[in-house]
Amino acid sequence: MTEGSSSHFHAPSERTAVRIRLRTPVSDDGRPVFLAGNFNQWRANDEAHRMAHTGPGQYEFTFPKDAILPRQLEYKYLRGGWDQVETDRYGNPVQNRTLRLQESREQSDTVERWLTDGKAYREQFLPRIEIISHDFEMPALVKTRRVAALLPHDYHNSDKRYPVLYLQDGQNLFDDYAPFGSWGVDKRLALMAEQGFGDLIIIAID
Repeated sequence: MTEGSSSHFHAPSERTAVRIRLRTPVSDDGRPVFLAGNFNQWRANDEAHRMAHTGPGQYEFTFPKDAILPRQLEYKYLRGGWDQVETDRYGNPVQNRTLRLQESREQSDTVERWLTDGKAYREQFLPRIEIISHDFEMPALVKTRRVAALLPHDYHNSDKRYPVLYLQDGQNLFDDYAPFGSWGVDKRLALMAEQGFGDLIIIAID
């Protein structure tokens, strides 16, 4: 969430209503869709800005004619709190949407993906993590290292052949409690797998 800087407001008007339409290819799952923006102090779950469900994957909201609105609307779509906010197709945060009222009174948007309980990925697509060795010998270093494999979620039920990618700093790739933070490679693989291009084995070397 990034609040806008516009401080000029439109007085109530009898002109064309301000209307926002949304289309989302994500299957309807029963969660309502809300608008949050610089017109309601970015409040989530604001029933006054709950969108009407007009069809499969289609929503619409019309501001009341007596609404006092900023000259430029800034907003995002949510399916609940901020842990259910819209993202791009890859699960990344998106910039605030804008609508300049002096230029248009209507806008149509598309949301390709949503966070669910703060997660952009679906757990059933997470790779299977298997430890190959806890103390794999590295003769040149005179040390040992943990080596793990991140296998596609359906690896044990498939006869596919997979390309293999070897990555160092394995301790940072998938462990949520890594000392220096996690890069979330497992979660990115889950997003890729859901979209049909996650057929990849990663060998992680600490």
